[in-house]
Amino acid sequence: MLIPTVASLTIRQMSTVISYQFVGNCPLLVSALGIGNAYENIFGVSLILGYNSLLDTLISQAAGQNNFVLCSYYLNKGRLTVILLMVPIIIFKLLSGSLLIMIGVDQ
Repeated sequence: MLIPTVASLTIRQMSTVISYQFVGNCPLLVSALGIGNAYENIFGVSLILGYNSLLDTLISQAAGQNNFVLCSYYLNKGRLTVILLMVPIIIFKLLSGSLLIMIGVDQ
């Protein structure tokens, strides 16, 4: 169970490092990338990772009890919940340009 978690967190951090490598030394682009990464972490990644951590705990406990029916129940309910959780996140991200202009942030 440890290897997938470590791999996903490593890949997540590598995307940030690769983004900074492409931006280079331009202070304006680095600050824009920092704001973009903070926005992504707050409104996307943190919600999904938090919910997946909850599922990891529940599924591990059910597997420890050898209750694989409960494992599949948690897994299927978790899939549906993550899909439903993604809908407002996607809508918020699609409208983020308009929201930033509305609060006075330049393009």
